[in-house]
Amino acid sequence: MIPIASIILGKGAAASDVPQARTIPKFAVVDPMHVYESDFVDAIKAREFECVKVRSDAKFLPKIKGHAHKPTEECEYALDYDPDIGITVAKLRELEVTHIIPGCEEAVPYTDRLVQAYGALGNDPKLSLHRRDKFLMREALAAAEVRIPKYRSVASFDEAKAFIKESTLSYPVVAKPRKSGASDNVFICQSEGELEHAFSSILGTQTIFAELNAQVLVEEFVDGEEYIVNLISQNGSHYVSDIWKYTKGLHNGSSIVYERTDLLFPNDPCYTMLSQYAKTCLDALGYRYSAAHLEAKINSKGEPVIIEVGARVSGLSLHKVVRECRDDQANQLTLLLDAYLDDSTTFSTRISTGTYVKSATVVSLISHHNGPPKNFALVSTIRELSSFQFFIKEVYPDVVYPLTIDFLTSPGAIALIHKNFHQIEKDYNALRTIEKKIF
Repeated sequence: MIPIASIILGKGAAASDVPQARTIPKFAVVDPMHVYESDFVDAIKAREFECVKVRSDAKFLPKIKGHAHKPTEECEYALDYDPDIGITVAKLRELEVTHIIPGCEEAVPYTDRLVQAYGALGNDPKLSLHRRDKFLMREALAAAEVRIPKYRSVASFDEAKAFIKESTLSYPVVAKPRKSGASDNVFICQSEGELEHAFSSILGTQTIFAELNAQVLVEEFVDGEEYIVNLISQNGSHYVSDIWKYTKGLHNGSSIVYERTDLLFPNDPCYTMLSQYAKTCLDALGYRYSAAHLEAKINSKGEPVIIEVGARVSGLSLHKVVRECRDDQANQLTLLLDAYLDDSTTFSTRISTGTYVKSATVVSLISHHNGPPKNFALVSTIRELSSFQFFIKEVYPDVVYPLTIDFLTSPGAIALIHKNFHQIEKDYNALRTIEKKIF
């Protein structure tokens, strides 16, 4: 068993800084995505708290709409979006909401506005856009002298070429939208021709959140292995809840296809370094009360370099996997609720006392053809693997799946959890063999 290290990051918090909870805390969740809504509701109701679902002004394109705005039977209350934020604030006051949190990436800006208008606990409102726009994010990090890739936001292919020349960058370089997610239109460009293709794919199009790409973020490609650092902020102190290692590969002509995500234990040599680096990023971006999902690489020099960070609970339902691996079942989502209600001493103790008793790997399925599963009956053999825990994203027999080229086009995701990591490795290899017969 491996103890979970307590890593307190950023400014200290006094117990008096955290307001006392009401008799029945009531959390408003802004735009909980389909795949996360039940998780939010379950975590809130498990404490016998109450839950309010709030619609924001966020819009979603069809390829992500299926994951958004699940019916709200489980929530006590649901508020539709009103362009007059004062009306929404008045309704929240009438409902005696105590805390407001975002349910997805695109809900973050509206949540910040609600929090400020309502007077609830939240992040620094002056840096709200910097926590969502990847260019402004880099501007804030650069001002705080945090290590980041070279970057520029440009409105034309000629500007991009000029930036690469001025910065003495060599290919590959990265081109991506300033405000999207889930690897949407992220290109690793090996040549000027590929960069030009990236521009034609991004500029003037809409993100998965239906926002116009008026500019493109071009930046230095960071080599090395990629990690996730999930954190919780309480009054400006930051605590690591879990860290994961990404593995992506080249499939169907794309080099950003997710293959696996492995849970990192606190005794891993990278754990403390990543945690300390994450502290500087969250401090620079004004995190006060929030969850954070940070992605970074450790480059060939052994230095952590940020890719991006979002002010919300991690995707891939990683909190559900962590719950199965810790002896106290604590995870980023439950700890987020605790951060609003506990004093600083209680919270730091809570997050440090759990122990990892199991290893975990999240497997992202890869489709190598356009169409429904070729042999759906084989899905049942995946469930028979010794370390199989659950499908994070289910596979269905009558769905036409596209070629997998990024996160959104993966046909499914599976949690492998076991006390013996070697069993997970054995099952992972078996799963990939089965997968080739299905997709």
